[in-house]
Amino acid sequence: MAKKVPKTEEQPEATPKKKGNKLVLILAFILLAAAFGFGGSYLANKYILPKKAEAAKNDKTTISKDEVLVPISKFVVNLSGNSNNNYQYIRLKVSCLVADKDASENLTKSMPLVRDSVISVLNSKTANDLLEANEGINNLKTAIKDKINQEYGQTIVKQVYITDLVIQ
Repeated sequence: MAKKVPKTEEQPEATPKKKGNKLVLILAFILLAAAFGFGGSYLANKYILPKKAEAAKNDKTTISKDEVLVPISKFVVNLSGNSNNNYQYIRLKVSCLVADKDASENLTKSMPLVRDSVISVLNSKTANDLLEANEGINNLKTAIKDKINQEYGQTIVKQVYITDLVIQ
């Protein structure tokens, strides 16, 4: 009879176990990575994002439920300071924040007054006035708001938002 030879590490039957071990490790790693990904997303949505949303609610620039934004169509206006036939233009689109729907309707009815106020403010500005570091655009928004309220005779516009601006 033939003698049975004990199996050694060099025999081909031992290699399938190594491939199987690698496959199990790869699958375990993938499952672990997926679990950490879902767990991290869950924790971020539960604890981090609500704090950011709450902070945004407490921001002073939020618009209340009663307030209304009134968009005003585009302006293309010559800027002042046109020396040496060097004309500069501004294209501007603004929206005005008003207290409620009634104020919105009143402002919409008075749109020629609003447009005239904005044009008169823009005609008095130079490109350098508007392009100042941090003050230029903020000063323009304040000037537009003040001029509209002055011409209207009462405070109707709470804030002016610039939605489009090109200076050429």
